[in-house]
Parts: sequence; structure tokens; C-alpha cells
Amino acid sequence: MYQVCRSSDVLQPCLRGYKGTSLLDDLHSHGKPKVDASAAHLKRNKDGIILVPQPSDSPNDPLNWPFWRKCACMLTITYGAGVVGAFGPIINAGFVQIAASLDTTTDQLSKITGDLCLAIGLVLILTAPASVVWGRRPVFLIGNVLLLVSAIWSAASHSLGSLTASRVIGGMGMAPIECLVEASIA
Repeated sequence: MYQVCRSSDVLQPCLRGYKGTSLLDDLHSHGKPKVDASAAHLKRNKDGIILVPQPSDSPNDPLNWPFWRKCACMLTITYGAGVVGAFGPIINAGFVQIAASLDTTTDQLSKITGDLCLAIGLVLILTAPASVVWGRRPVFLIGNVLLLVSAIWSAASHSLGSLTASRVIGGMGMAPIECLVEASIA
């Protein structure tokens, strides 16, 4: 449970065994970091600071990735989040023109946005469990493929039903990016 460890004449909570925690005594020391005999096996950065969380030995562990790969992943995820943020409401700017070309009213056309949001909400329920079972990468890829198909289909639509279906598929593709971006960055 809660123990108190003595470190440098100051009583501190003992955090050993809890993920994501460490004592930061090494940061305040002058000169060489203090190395406890029990902490000699822990991985450290080039400055000797204990890495929390500890990276595994796997090259697929994001904690072991080179800096350029981390940046590329962050850029890709950020770009995807921006595209998804624009994909839903971007149709609103052209409602009048799109309604005229599809021979419908703007009221009927505006229901497409509700259908898109409904699709996002329904697929979000499945996205997180799917990412745990199969991993985030395949779920992101499926979402991106659905978004691409939806964008092409929306551009080629000549009826309200076809545009509605394409936007619903787009909502299904938006769900993984809406849900998993935070989990990928954290």
C-alpha cells in the first residue's frame, strides 16, 4: 500500500512498483546521478536519467523509435486529425450549390450532417475495442481507406441518396481518427 521511503533526509512516498512514477532525486543532484544498487538495471537516457516508462527491448516499441520516426508519426496523426476536423463540416459551405445540383432543398441536404455524426457515434463504440484486439495501425488504415473512398464517392455523387451513403461511409472512416489520436499521442 502506501509506504514512506527515506531519501536524502526527506520523507517521501515510496513509488517503487507503480507504473509511470519515479523519484526525481537524480535531477537535483550535482555531478553524477546517484545510482541505487536496486536501480542499476533500469534504462537511462544519455544524461543518466531513469526513463519512465521503461522501454522494452522490442524495436517496435515507440519508446525505442528514432526521433525522425516519432516526428513522422506525429505529423501523420496530426494531419489526419485536421482532415477529419474539416471533412464533416466542409460540405456546409456549398449547401446551396450542392442542393441545386442534386435537385433537392437545403433542408434535405442538411440531414446529411446528422447522418455523418450518427455514423461516427455508432462506429466509435467499436473502434477502441478493435484497436486493442488488432492494434491502432490497421484501424487507422481502415479508417483512412474509408475516408478516401467516401471523398471520391461524394465527388462523383449525382443523387441525394448516393451523397448520403458516401457521407455515412466517411463518418465510419472518421471514427478511428476521432477516437485514437489521443491514445496514440499519449
